[in-house]
Amino acid sequence: MSHFSTVKTKLANRECLVQALQNLKLSPQVHETAQPLKGYYTRISHK
Repeated sequence: MSHFSTVKTKLANRECLVQALQNLKLSPQVHETAQPLKGYYTRISHK
């Protein structure tokens, strides 16, 4: 049986986060202000 959890966190150290993403071979985009996210939830159709 599957179990889903919701987790809230605050990312306080930008440099550590960017470095961790780069270590995973990702190319993070860094912005000074909050930006709308595009991804899974923008592709699902709500009925």
